[in-house]
Amino acid sequence: MPRLIFPSHHRLVIIAIAGLWIATFANSSDAQILIWPPEDAPAPKAEPKSEDEVKTLQITPAPEPEPALRYRFWPIPGEETPGNAMTLYQRAIAMRLEQRAERQTDPFFENYDQWMNGPLDELPKEAVRDYLEKNQAVLAELHRAASMKDSEHAIGLETMPGSDALQVLLTELQQARDLARLLVLEARLARSEKRYEDAVQTFKASFRLAETVGQATDLLVGRLIGLAIANHMLQEVQEMATQPDSPNMYWAFASLPDSLWEIRQALEFELNLTGRFLPQLANVTRDTSLSDAGWQSRIVEATTEYMEIAGPPAQPQQLTVQSRLVAGSLVLAFDGRSRDYLEQIGYSPEAVQAMSPSEAVLRGIRERLQRLQDEQAKWALLPYRIAKDYEAQTADAVRSRDGATDPASVMVSLLAPAVEAAHAASVQTEQTAAFSATIEALRMHAAEHGQFPESLENLKPVPAIPDPATGEHFGYEKISDTEAKLERVPVGGQPDPTLRLELRQ
Repeated sequence: MPRLIFPSHHRLVIIAIAGLWIATFANSSDAQILIWPPEDAPAPKAEPKSEDEVKTLQITPAPEPEPALRYRFWPIPGEETPGNAMTLYQRAIAMRLEQRAERQTDPFFENYDQWMNGPLDELPKEAVRDYLEKNQAVLAELHRAASMKDSEHAIGLETMPGSDALQVLLTELQQARDLARLLVLEARLARSEKRYEDAVQTFKASFRLAETVGQATDLLVGRLIGLAIANHMLQEVQEMATQPDSPNMYWAFASLPDSLWEIRQALEFELNLTGRFLPQLANVTRDTSLSDAGWQSRIVEATTEYMEIAGPPAQPQQLTVQSRLVAGSLVLAFDGRSRDYLEQIGYSPEAVQAMSPSEAVLRGIRERLQRLQDEQAKWALLPYRIAKDYEAQTADAVRSRDGATDPASVMVSLLAPAVEAAHAASVQTEQTAAFSATIEALRMHAAEHGQFPESLENLKPVPAIPDPATGEHFGYEKISDTEAKLERVPVGGQPDPTLRLELRQ
């Protein structure tokens, strides 16, 4: 069987579980395992910045557009065109890959820092314009996709066995990052040339790309790619507020759908993927007719599958021998603890006593896995501002409670950091949109009154958007008529939670 390649956080789960099963335990009380932190673990919280380090954003007054919904970041319902946006994205990806195959170097990457991160007034417009012209066919597909009614990516992930779902690499979603960078470059050129109508159309194409990629599958990796694309473009829109004659984007932000940052379905799917990855356990709770030999075969089959996925030995006969040794070690390590756990959750002592060691271990893993998955998944059903502390406490409890070295606890505890980080990334994206919309509300107020308001409650003619991480207004302090501070609760360790706003007339 060829070795499979998995996304990083899935691979770590498999390696850790295989390592657990390969280990030989002297007895269950001495069982130990060391787990290296996953790559997707939440970033450490940023230290508070001094007054001199707070980022300053110089903004200009901008009235409400006429008509009010002149600018939108999302298609108007009823005006979408028939078709599947994902088909056009796949065409655009194919064009980009073909272009790269035809030339040895790509000017985009040779000039990345200057084109993507340099000051806008230093953007080499002629070179960028020439590059974008050569990619006009790709950009045309991306803009066409923005107004498509559907965005279906049917790869049958929901019906795949867990092991098959894990090896889906979703290359096309990874390639979407390249399309997003191209759109950012197009937006920067439009902004530098003060073609704001064109910039808004590019923002619209980017947000549709982000939403389509994020919702293409129920794997967290797809959601995270979509969120990254959306965040990059949200920063571009916020930067446009610093340009003296840029239009107000308040209602454009309001047009963005919740599906742009929705992540609940992927969180639940990912947590339950672990159970699907254990086909031998799927019907354990209903199996009553297996003999002792049948349960022994079941646990050996489970061990064999894990070892094949983690990387089998060169000789098949070695795998057979090792699987039996590991299965035996697993039974020796967890038989007693599994029986205790089964009685604890309601199995009768007589039924537990009648079980063979292999049956007791497999039933214990299955029952514990289901309960631990539910403990993690239930918090995804609540808004982040309510669930965040409980979610973290649950993850800590799984990692620290007695017996956290059993296979079910290892699987869930390894996924927990990725789940927490993904939940935070979703809220951070929604928070960035709300934060930027509040800046636009302040610009609109300044256009009417010539100064910043005393408080966000005094904003006119439109309200501030609440911080989705708290459900309350962002932190705000008026320093003077032309200076203010706007602050958001840090989520996921993102930089610059505080902005100093300076009003330029």
